[in-house]
This record gives sequence, structure tokens and C-alpha cells, in this order.
Amino acid sequence: MHVYFVTDGQVLRVPKQGGDAVTLYSGGSASSVAVEGAYAYFGTATGEIMRVPVEGGAIATLVSGQASPRIFGIDRHRLYWISTPGPNVISSLRL
Repeated sequence: MHVYFVTDGQVLRVPKQGGDAVTLYSGGSASSVAVEGAYAYFGTATGEIMRVPVEGGAIATLVSGQASPRIFGIDRHRLYWISTPGPNVISSLRL
């Protein structure tokens, strides 16, 4: 089991029992992260929703053109985010 977090625009994970953090994304623009199954999903300051395997690997862009998306929810079927600034519009993507 791991804890996933964003710091300095990077997505990292660290074992719950402690240990070294592992960088999953180092692009410098990550703003939020949520995990479901085998993937960590994150929004970026440059307007993308992306995913990376929780064990590390290839990063995929799922959605682009969003206004600073902040991921706030995930379930087995959908990923939810809000785009800021501007009108608070909730968007979702089928997983």
C-alpha cells in the first residue's frame, strides 16, 4: 500500500509504512492526484488530465484543453475534476 501525493508539480508515491518516495511524473505541472486500480490520474497546470501506472511507466494524456483541472474524485467508473479559474464546471471521464 502506498500514499500518492503532488509536490513541486511532481506526482510521487511512498509506502504507507515509510521509506523512500518514488517519482511517477516529474513534468513540473501536476496539481492533483487520485488513484484507482493500476493507475494514478492527475491534472496539470497546463490543462491536461493524465495517467501513469502506479508502478511507474508510460504517461498518457487522456484529456487536454482544460483550465487548470483539479481532480477531486474517482470511482471504478469515472474520474471527476473541476476546472479553475472561471465558472466552476464539474467534468468527468469514463475510465
